[in-house]
Amino acid sequence: MNKKIVFFKSVSFDLTSTESFALKVLSDPKYDAFPNYIEKEKIQEAFDLYGYKLNPFNSDIYAAIMNSPNIEGHFLSENIPEIDTMVVDQIVNKRLATQILDKNDDITTIALSSYAMGMENTIDLIKYFQKHFSDKELLVGGIGVLYPHIKNLVLIEDLCYGNGVNWLRTKLNLPRYSHEDYRIPLITSNMEHFPGNLNTAYLVSQIGCPFQCDFCITNKFLDYNPVGRFYKIINFIDNIRASFKDDTFLFICDPNAFYPESLWKRIFDYYVKTYAKYDNIVYIICLASLKHVNSFNLKKIQRSSALKLFLVNFGLESTLKKGYIKNKGVNRSHIERLKECGIIAYHNFILGLPHHTKDNISKEISNNLEFESTFYSINTLKPLPTTDLYIYLKNNKLLFGEDLPSELLYRDGFFPFFHKKLGKGFSALKYAFKAYFECEKKVIDVYMNFIDTLKNIPDSKSFQFVEDMADSFLKLSSYNFKLFKPRMVRNLTDKYLERYHRLNKIFK
Repeated sequence: MNKKIVFFKSVSFDLTSTESFALKVLSDPKYDAFPNYIEKEKIQEAFDLYGYKLNPFNSDIYAAIMNSPNIEGHFLSENIPEIDTMVVDQIVNKRLATQILDKNDDITTIALSSYAMGMENTIDLIKYFQKHFSDKELLVGGIGVLYPHIKNLVLIEDLCYGNGVNWLRTKLNLPRYSHEDYRIPLITSNMEHFPGNLNTAYLVSQIGCPFQCDFCITNKFLDYNPVGRFYKIINFIDNIRASFKDDTFLFICDPNAFYPESLWKRIFDYYVKTYAKYDNIVYIICLASLKHVNSFNLKKIQRSSALKLFLVNFGLESTLKKGYIKNKGVNRSHIERLKECGIIAYHNFILGLPHHTKDNISKEISNNLEFESTFYSINTLKPLPTTDLYIYLKNNKLLFGEDLPSELLYRDGFFPFFHKKLGKGFSALKYAFKAYFECEKKVIDVYMNFIDTLKNIPDSKSFQFVEDMADSFLKLSSYNFKLFKPRMVRNLTDKYLERYHRLNKIFK
């Protein structure tokens, strides 16, 4: 019998905000069964301190899903061309999965991507497939397989740890791929949650990451395997241009973009040299090391390349102690350089690392805000299996037990462990809320920050793109002010309005 594989994803980002989920736990009696892990009074304390100060509009946007395609599924499918495959881009629930499997009774194998966040949905799907589609082979991969909640449900030989391509090829009795063999699929959609609704392409040019941060699983899980080659990436980008004609977003799916450095410098040089022949611009959205990005000639790229940077998401993680090696030598000027070149600086940091205390956590928040990035994402520590921090917590018997509900394993505002200085569980919530509030006071309005950054792109070919973005962001900013004004002091609301009117004069 010939194999046919369907690639499903369960959920990659949860659809509820930190606040909404905490309120759900507070009112749901099911969580009363876990008093060792969940102290509901800690939730109430956080809302008493900050609940009325938080912006529901922004927090929901930060928590909302960016409905990207099934990147893992497309990449795996492209790299087993000998096998008949089907990739489902939507997040799959039991109803949708049933419809697809009933209509395609020739499917022999279900390949499910599992994540740490939203694990409860993955677990429900696994149990559902095992009960109602037991005639299908079930393969599960992704970070979720490291957790006992999933590991205990699936046969060990059907769990994929790490690089899925060669694991799957071996499973299918196909020859393993070398780096040269890897194929890069052209994955496209439009970014529905982003103003402008531009077409978006998704590029996978490397598997894994060269850094080994103690909180991050990427290197340990995937090692570092750059599979992109110069001609492959150039062909990919030029195919985007041919497909869309207009300006396009390029989302680089690599966990740390622009490696190998020499390869990407060649790619940017190519698009500087060939700039005149292109009418449309491809704008990159990526995760990257701040120090590494600053090693590129950003002014030249933003001024005279048909491939530009739109948004760089970087993690400072912590400013205290020694910080992280990937950020050694980083200072505020690195972020200023991004913004001066018209690149949105999207800044992550973590609360709840072992060196954080009740005394220094406010300093951690203020230190990060002093960098004056375009906008921020605040994460509470969520230890991932096999990472150095997870091993430290496990060895010191600080991790919560396996009976912890799976929806709490990877949730901002919740420590799934005992923090020696900050407490456990929802003790994290008040620190997250404090950071959200202080961040909004600093940023004032994220949408106007976007506009103030984008208008610095020094290229006339980008003028219309920036105007279209500004028009969309100003509408969001106008709406956001209605939520900002009741919660903030007069001098901040005055500052908000002054900026809004200034930008309206420029772009209206």
